Amino acid sequence: MSKIFHMLETFSTIKNIMQYLSPYALISASLWFAAISKLIVSSHSFYDICVILIEDQTYYFLSLNLIFVVLILLLRQFRLFTLGRISETIQQQLINETDEMMHVIFHLITTLNSNNISYLIPAIYCQILSRLFQAKVSQLLLLPNKSSAKIHQRLIFGQLCIIFVSYYNIIICLKHFPDRGYLNILIFLTYSFSKSIKNIINHVLTIYEVVTDVSSFKIYLTKAIIDLGASLFQILLHIIWALAEFVRFKTSSFINESILSMVLGESYLLLKKILKFHSYLIAIKCLKNTIPNATQEDINEFDDTCIVCRTQLKADNDVKKLPCGHCFHLECLQKWFYHQSKCPLCQQNILELLREEQKNAQNVHNVQDAQNAEGMDAEEEIREQSDQDENVPVFNFNDLDD
Repeated sequence: MSKIFHMLETFSTIKNIMQYLSPYALISASLWFAAISKLIVSSHSFYDICVILIEDQTYYFLSLNLIFVVLILLLRQFRLFTLGRISETIQQQLINETDEMMHVIFHLITTLNSNNISYLIPAIYCQILSRLFQAKVSQLLLLPNKSSAKIHQRLIFGQLCIIFVSYYNIIICLKHFPDRGYLNILIFLTYSFSKSIKNIINHVLTIYEVVTDVSSFKIYLTKAIIDLGASLFQILLHIIWALAEFVRFKTSSFINESILSMVLGESYLLLKKILKFHSYLIAIKCLKNTIPNATQEDINEFDDTCIVCRTQLKADNDVKKLPCGHCFHLECLQKWFYHQSKCPLCQQNILELLREEQKNAQNVHNVQDAQNAEGMDAEEEIREQSDQDENVPVFNFNDLDD
């Protein structure tokens, strides 16, 4: 069984799917053209050929399969144009997130009818593309070299296309809103739409940070507020979905339990984001108040190049020396700590190192206080002893002669 799951996971990667898609598209096109050639040779009129393609199940299936393959190839070209090459890390992240989304898709399929299930395919594809764009933008932020303007333009164009498709489907669903099942699609599309809006706003803020001299802390503070607001909105959507399903089925079924599990999952992610942002604020406070500035000797001790921005470190700039001994620009550390609180070189947790330093400093301070207290007690005893010695009468041997 484990080998079967491993084979499925291997096949599910984007690279392997694209390898199998091209031969499948070639076979599908060959079969369709062979079927059309057979109909033309049979000396049917154009109208008769169209009727046969629609009414005959075999020809209808071949035509529908070819349309589906062409659509997939067009979407593939769209992905290559906007996203470019996708790394293995992003592929694995997408697979994990798709696995988490499968129970939502299963719930939608089981509750929709044949009239509105066609809206599910663009909704799922927009959701997957939205996650890909989010991962791609996050990857560009961590690259040492600045990306070209064409890459950002293509990414923004792709995200705008996703927003347009999601908005168009939302408008159509609103027209059929009272019908059965459209509420589920509407909530799912709104969820994807809000995620795309959040991604493109974060992307624009990132570009604004690069082209202007605005502090990174202000940019990331704005991003965190937008992210938390979007998470709260998504939790609200899941709660509305759960209440609507409860009113609709009048019972606590598996469907309601799956939606409630999604609410708990989103709430847990929101709590993690709050804790992460709290750690970021602590790290920024330590950077400005606790961590000292680096001297030229500190910079020369290691490589004088900042590993984050790949530029030379100078003591006259705002350079910080971390507790592990490595030096970086303050602005680069503010960007880096938004994603993780570890040193870019040695991967040690900076907050834990600062806590250990503060703990050691507190222990040294306590020892010094204890030593000072012991010294004061000793001086007090000596002083008391000397006072007692002054009160003792001095014995004189001459008094014996008298």
